[in-house]
Amino acid sequence: MDKNLLGTNIVTQIGIIVKDIEKVSQTYADFFGVEKPKWNWTDGYEKSHAEFNGKPSDARAKLAFFDMGQLLDNF
Repeated sequence: MDKNLLGTNIVTQIGIIVKDIEKVSQTYADFFGVEKPKWNWTDGYEKSHAEFNGKPSDARAKLAFFDMGQLLDNF
């Protein structure tokens, strides 16, 4: 097989949905031995123009990013 399902063997970002970003980001920081990143809010409707079921939505999310370098090189 020449290509994998992703079409590449470099993963640049993985997203994980959690209920408690403070607790989980601390757990990941402890596990990997790195500093816990600060989280930030996504933009509100005025900037994002997000919609849900075809209607404007003020839904927002908290995001935290760990810079782990290149995670996967070979599958």
